[in-house]
Amino acid sequence: MLELLTPQEIDAIETEVILLAGFTVFSFIIYWFFIYRARRDQKTAEIQQSCEETLRSEDLPPQVQETPRLQQRLLWSAELAAARRLTEEQRQQQPPADREAFDRSLYNKMMYWEQTDRCFAYADDRLDGFVSRLRGRYPQLTDSDLQLLLLYTLQVPQNDLLTLMNYSPNSLPTTKQRLCRKLNLDSALHLPEQICELLSTL
Repeated sequence: MLELLTPQEIDAIETEVILLAGFTVFSFIIYWFFIYRARRDQKTAEIQQSCEETLRSEDLPPQVQETPRLQQRLLWSAELAAARRLTEEQRQQQPPADREAFDRSLYNKMMYWEQTDRCFAYADDRLDGFVSRLRGRYPQLTDSDLQLLLLYTLQVPQNDLLTLMNYSPNSLPTTKQRLCRKLNLDSALHLPEQICELLSTL
């Protein structure tokens, strides 16, 4: 004949079940956290390797490829690209009207985009005085010019560039031409490559 459990025994069993369930959930969360970190690190490494291979394949002078500032640009560019890819699925879940705000929040987190002075200070720190050196050599550059140069330096996709700078696709070519004139460059066709060369001479 089965014996009925006492209230104390029932409480003890409930406690054990709750503790077991809590431990299971905690273990599951820890497991997926490390899986996520591993996948994120793997993607970051793949993107960085891709950037390095792209740089090596470009027809650039050897001194450009050996410039520490250029290597720092490569690392920061890889970080931005990795963050962009990791958030792409989440971005697609946003209503179309909210996607620009989502993009801005990503870049604001990665480079203080909405705080111009802090953004430039961060860029100087990451790229060995890149903004300060540009200002010293080309005092005619505006803050918008410097922001645009920074985005090209970091190989930010054009759609993101248009969002961050509030440019229309039709106005960008004119803006690039004006920027090239300020930098004494002949053409805007290869502006990212020319900026890479500029990085090695500042």
